[in-house]
Amino acid sequence: MAYYCSATDLRQLLDKCRASLTADGVLLACHWRHPVPDYPLNADSVHTQLVHLAGL
Repeated sequence: MAYYCSATDLRQLLDKCRASLTADGVLLACHWRHPVPDYPLNADSVHTQLVHLAGL
């Protein structure tokens, strides 16, 4: 669902996800890999945000 977000909204979502996890919590990312022109982001950009912005 993260690819429905704008880049700004995704950063806010990831901040909330990180704040909600326990110290040993895990966030699972499952991506739809096919291009969809109507989505603001694609799976690769969402995954990059997960790794770099959220530190997950």
